[in-house]
Amino acid sequence: MRFIIFLVITGALTMSAGAAYFFFGQPKEDPLAIEMKAFEREIKTVTPVARRGDVRAQYRLGHIYGDANPAFRDYKSALKWYRKAADQGHIGAQYATGNFHANGLGTGQNYHRASEWFLLAGGLGRHRDAQFALGDLYFHGRGVPHSYGQAINCYKKRAIRSRSMSWASCTARAGGSTMIWSRLSSGFHWLCQMPRSLRPTILRSNPCGRARNFC
Repeated sequence: MRFIIFLVITGALTMSAGAAYFFFGQPKEDPLAIEMKAFEREIKTVTPVARRGDVRAQYRLGHIYGDANPAFRDYKSALKWYRKAADQGHIGAQYATGNFHANGLGTGQNYHRASEWFLLAGGLGRHRDAQFALGDLYFHGRGVPHSYGQAINCYKKRAIRSRSMSWASCTARAGGSTMIWSRLSSGFHWLCQMPRSLRPTILRSNPCGRARNFC
């Protein structure tokens, strides 16, 4: 009798599972688990190539570790591989290494070390973001001597290579500080090099109304 009851219960459970699969389909896997598997596959694929010294693979590996889901992000590993690529002259990795030092990611915060990497990446105008980052360090006096002049020079280099609103606004910010009026006019000279269609938005966002006189 007990055996018959057992068979009936087992059959009922089996039919219930089959009905659930028919109506609702296969249970969905956790999205985080799926992302983790993809992350592990990419790490497994790229790591051997990076260990052989391939600079693009090293940079890619740094990007994978640094931009991964926070659940399995690893800034120390990211910095390790960015640094290996940076030592081989990869300017993107040089900028990333400087950025990690500036923000204390995977290492202690060190603005001076960051400035060295930004200078290396931004040399000869190669990496525009590095030029701005270095200018920002000079603007705030972080890891380098406080110098609005040096900041403006860095912003100029960036503005020459990419005349965008964000960089014009940045130059405006430097020009609108406690600098003397000659520095202010120099800063807005670069702002006025932007396309005319962008000027009204930039100038409206600038706290110094006198900037209008320069355009």
